[in-house]
Amino acid sequence: TVRGVASLALAAALHSPAADECACARPFPGDSLMVPSCCVVPGTYYLSLLHLNPRNPLASYEVVASVVVPTPLASGVPAEVHAVESGRALYYTAGGYDDDDSLSVTYTVGAGGAVLSLWEGSPHTSCDRLAAPVTCTVGACTFEYARQELRPEQAPVLVQVEAKGAAVEGELLWLSGGENCAAVPPTNYCGSGRKAWVGGLPELMAPLADGSDVLYEQLFDSLFCENSCECEYVSPECRKALHEYVCELSLPVCDRDGFRASACHKTCRDVEKRCKVALGALAPEYACEHGWLDHSCGDTTESPPPPPPPPTSE
Repeated sequence: TVRGVASLALAAALHSPAADECACARPFPGDSLMVPSCCVVPGTYYLSLLHLNPRNPLASYEVVASVVVPTPLASGVPAEVHAVESGRALYYTAGGYDDDDSLSVTYTVGAGGAVLSLWEGSPHTSCDRLAAPVTCTVGACTFEYARQELRPEQAPVLVQVEAKGAAVEGELLWLSGGENCAAVPPTNYCGSGRKAWVGGLPELMAPLADGSDVLYEQLFDSLFCENSCECEYVSPECRKALHEYVCELSLPVCDRDGFRASACHKTCRDVEKRCKVALGALAPEYACEHGWLDHSCGDTTESPPPPPPPPTSE
């Protein structure tokens, strides 16, 4: 904290002589700043302050430095958040240095409001911000890392909760891997043991399952019912392929690490082959050439027919 500083008058940097690559630098948004140090090297750290407005130097200011040790979160165990004064920030860590599963962080408001920020907590880095600050005043706010390519590197995630008002109360929940997934209801045609990503909020499963029914009807009508009074004949094989594609779109399955899988390129091609349609004609996001489809699920390219048998000699 630097008292007596006008907004954006200073920038701060934290350095460790034990690790040259370990440095954090941030501009002061006001009269205080958290300089997040993810460095784990023991030793002496130096805080440097840079005047951003040399034409209007500060007459005097006071620097107050403090070290805050984040509270570790246990996966699946809610942590109560209490702040008795406005502007107070609380810090938590989710995960460890060997975690590479999916993760979600959810803050549920009890009383008052809070601003949540997530930082990458890997060692010897500048603590890059993973998500823009989110003001949560009612209900729940969730940060999701459901795609493997978006997951932070194998390191803890630093969660900052800043109170926006006095007597703030809430609950913080970190979920890892399969805890972010839930079973699809057996009454839904996408069921049969399928588990889908819900970000640890099982109450989302019902609207997602209902949405899959709606999406199927919309695609079916667009493809086969140009005349609203009569639809063309659709084979059982086509209906089955379209069902599977809709399930992969609306209820994406979770892999063994709890990540949300993309729809398969193979499934998209199966619809076009068995239904004799071009999905891209409906909308660009349905095209089988779309880059977000997963090509590792297999390919629909058929093997060439076997050569004819050699002629037999009489």
